[in-house]
Amino acid sequence: MDSSSPQDDSPEQRAWTPRHNGHVSKVTASPTTSFAESKRSPSAIALRAFLLGVTLGASLTLTVVLLQPPLNPLWRAPCFLAALSTFHLLEFYITARYNPTAATLSAFLLTGNGYAYNVAHSLALLECTLRNYVAPRYYTDWL
Repeated sequence: MDSSSPQDDSPEQRAWTPRHNGHVSKVTASPTTSFAESKRSPSAIALRAFLLGVTLGASLTLTVVLLQPPLNPLWRAPCFLAALSTFHLLEFYITARYNPTAATLSAFLLTGNGYAYNVAHSLALLECTLRNYVAPRYYTDWL
């Protein structure tokens, strides 16, 4: 019988042992780190997914609002954030769906790409915002 729950209540069987493709691994927490603080923490993963979802929803709403006449060139910034949020959500979803053993906090690719990745995106948003206030006439009407 292939079950992921313990069959008897002996001390040796009290640790829950998930079975995946015939391999058994024990889930234990060290005295210094609890499961909630680990890189597989469901609460930490859920929090990041929730925040990305909120960012996606707010960015899409703001993009639609800014695209209403008169057209505001700042629609590009929330549209960029919506695309970025969608990418990171889908990156984690694909990892969790097709490689569940690698579905950790780093699968969101929010900070795992290095410092330069985050700086580049921050500077792109800053450039879009500053350009709108410093030189708004250089934005093209068609894009």
